[in-house]
Amino acid sequence: MTNAPFPKNPYVIGVPLTGEVGFYGRRAVFNFVEDTLNTEQQNVMVLYGQRRVGKTSLLHQLARRLKNSEVLPIYFDLQGRAQQSLGQVLYELTRTIARPLKMNVAEQARFDQASRRVNRNRACMPWSSARAKPFSLI
Repeated sequence: MTNAPFPKNPYVIGVPLTGEVGFYGRRAVFNFVEDTLNTEQQNVMVLYGQRRVGKTSLLHQLARRLKNSEVLPIYFDLQGRAQQSLGQVLYELTRTIARPLKMNVAEQARFDQASRRVNRNRACMPWSSARAKPFSLI
């Protein structure tokens, strides 16, 4: 019996992979997401899984792959935002979406008002202008 060394594991544990180096596999997931985003009837996707399995790295890779497509990928991390008010989170989310679209965003007070309406099922996003290009929040 020989003690052959195990092959090196290509999957890296640590910070999310945002560049081209070090990200392997997931071709089926990429194909599924791209096919789904190109379907007119599909407008919501949820990516879930156990901790440390590569969800954030996958999102960054999707953003890179979709950069020149009809979809504008938007990355917004909710980690560490539990202490913020809903209005503040909505304001930051809207600013993150509006930045690449070169859109103006209403003042934060409008988001605070909108967040109070969530409980009455009348939530709205106070955009100051509209844009035709679809976006995907990832």
